[in-house]
Amino acid sequence: MTNIFQDSLESGREAARNVTENKAQIAHVFDQLKLAIDSLTGLAGKIRIVDEYSDFLRQKPTGYLNVTYLVAEKNRAALFLFRMKQDDAGYPLIIEHKKNNVFCQNQEDLIACISRIFKDGQLILKIEHFTTEIQEQ
Repeated sequence: MTNIFQDSLESGREAARNVTENKAQIAHVFDQLKLAIDSLTGLAGKIRIVDEYSDFLRQKPTGYLNVTYLVAEKNRAALFLFRMKQDDAGYPLIIEHKKNNVFCQNQEDLIACISRIFKDGQLILKIEHFTTEIQEQ
């Protein structure tokens, strides 16, 4: 006799594999983002993704995550890059930059979105200003 939940179990296993793959893809993109900023700044930072809160006491999460570039050895200097919402399964991701929301359904969409943010030039100017401030410390 077959288990009546066998089909559900198999669907759940496939969903779990997809979540693992999605999160690995997203982590890879953020690793590449870190390397790009490292190369521009000449520093060794890291990408930090933290919950955003609407109040000072951190009791009311907004549902967004703040993505920053953090340089720990420089007094934990941080540069805000953009904010995003992320599904528990990894995708979709919604990236908000300059009050525009970009819906990313896969790794290619995520790469294209971050590339557009870099091409705008404003982020490059922020990174250059951030680097100058750190070097003057």
